[in-house]
Amino acid sequence: MELIQSAAFLVCLDQTDENTDSTIEDILHGGRRNFANRWYDCTLQFIINDRGDFGLCYEHSVCEGIPVVAMAHEIRKLILSNPTKDKYYFGMAPVEEFRFQTNSNLLQIIQTQENAFRHEQNKLGKCCQIDIF
Repeated sequence: MELIQSAAFLVCLDQTDENTDSTIEDILHGGRRNFANRWYDCTLQFIINDRGDFGLCYEHSVCEGIPVVAMAHEIRKLILSNPTKDKYYFGMAPVEEFRFQTNSNLLQIIQTQENAFRHEQNKLGKCCQIDIF
């Protein structure tokens, strides 16, 4: 946990399912499939899915949003000016799998929190019908 909490930012690599969530739901809260792949107490999360969509999730108590918006704008501008992956692709480095040790008490707490989170996702979806175009 110390490694995660001390990180300057996180990169969330998501898997998509064409039949479930929209890209905006995936970026906003992880959707149905990737909700556990978010760390909302981290200041900045770069979210990239296997379709190439990307976005960020920003927790603003550390600083105002202006520098983060400027950074996101610069990243977008650089990608659009050279859309080929050659400039940004440096090969595949091995990714070390990160496993947590759990017990039945912890698993029960996680299940309770998962249910509460899904309830909040559903409330957000009902109040904010977002059309993607």
